[in-house]
Amino acid sequence: MTLGSDPTIQYALGYDSLNQTWWTNPLSLDNLKFDSPYNTYLYAGLPPGPIASPSVEALQAVAFPQSSEYYFFQATCDGSGYHTFSVTFEDHLANLCP
Repeated sequence: MTLGSDPTIQYALGYDSLNQTWWTNPLSLDNLKFDSPYNTYLYAGLPPGPIASPSVEALQAVAFPQSSEYYFFQATCDGSGYHTFSVTFEDHLANLCP
């Protein structure tokens, strides 16, 4: 199972000069095929390096993680910037955008 994390794709794609943004929204299926060692949809394991400079709060969250049954998340399909979290892979697939 790969990590399959959208933020790693965003990092791999870099700055979008056409739309003048660092955040491609929505990501396309072609974006998910972008060949980069940071693409956690294509390559198993963690990326070869950090994808951002973490804050102190982020480092504390890693050192003292909150327990959760959620293994999957994705951006909602409504463009709100919110995310949907799922316990099972089947639920995750049911939440995918059309």
